[in-house]
Amino acid sequence: MDSDGVERTSKYDKQGKAWVVVWANPQSGCDYYDVCGANGLCSNDKGETKCECVEGFVPRDGEEWGRRDWRDG
Repeated sequence: MDSDGVERTSKYDKQGKAWVVVWANPQSGCDYYDVCGANGLCSNDKGETKCECVEGFVPRDGEEWGRRDWRDG
């Protein structure tokens, strides 16, 4: 596990003389537990994590959501 909390498996590329990541977990922000709150929907668009509410619901605190803090739903 690296200092950023991501577990990575790497292999050494002899030709390029460098380590190459072949697997990482978590792979996106959606892989973290409860990132969007209890009933939020998480998506990963071009590497950017986004949360949204289930149809018919609204964020509990729009200000927090504006700061990309979705944990409280």
